[in-house]
Amino acid sequence: MSPISAAAVVLAATCAAAVIGLFAQRLLPDHHLGSETRDTVRLAIGTITAMTALILGLATASAKNTFDLACRNVNDAAVDLITIDRMLQRYGQEAADIRADVEDMMRRRLVWLVEMGEGKTENYDPLASAAWIEAVADRIHGLEPHDVRQEGIKDQLAKLVEAALRARWALAAEQHARMPTLFLLTVGLWLVVTFFSYGLFAGRNATVMLALFLCALSVSSAIFLILEMEQPFSGVVRINTEGLRRAEQSLGN
Repeated sequence: MSPISAAAVVLAATCAAAVIGLFAQRLLPDHHLGSETRDTVRLAIGTITAMTALILGLATASAKNTFDLACRNVNDAAVDLITIDRMLQRYGQEAADIRADVEDMMRRRLVWLVEMGEGKTENYDPLASAAWIEAVADRIHGLEPHDVRQEGIKDQLAKLVEAALRARWALAAEQHARMPTLFLLTVGLWLVVTFFSYGLFAGRNATVMLALFLCALSVSSAIFLILEMEQPFSGVVRINTEGLRRAEQSLGN
């Protein structure tokens, strides 16, 4: 289920629960809506509200960490590839062909990120993509230094290309990060119960209805943001690939 669909379901369910609660007032006897009952229900719902707020807060923090990690991995990948390109240039003419492969690798990574943003991931093969980085690593390991300077550059290049490979696998793993369905169902159930209780003891007027709707909209928007940040390469909230584009333009210069 997409983030916007999940948020719409939460909004519809909470609003419906509040409306059902409003209509339930007319069906229940007066002694079921007395002050003692009202206080007890408020205490019980307060517990659910506290748990929901805690879980949503933790989920938001987790989603933000996922989003920030993806941004950091993309930026690190750009820095690593630019550094590899510059060090290959310093190494000498023997590494000219490898520099061309690094430029091709950057373009492939940009294409992959753009396709991720457009949701075109059904034909994506992380093994085939990583094979290009591994091929560059093998060619770097095959370089034969002629002096101490080239030997030092080769050692640093080997470390950088392995770091780029690790970042590549990290990005592939983040592609499949998703919020568990059971988690969403549990939080959704808590919200439905909470809004039903709000409607059960609320006054029946336009101000109350508007307040309940705005509250439901706020909660559903929080669900939307959590699910959006869990998918950093697609949707409305996505990572900025401008750093990779600038890095690609600077390659080979």
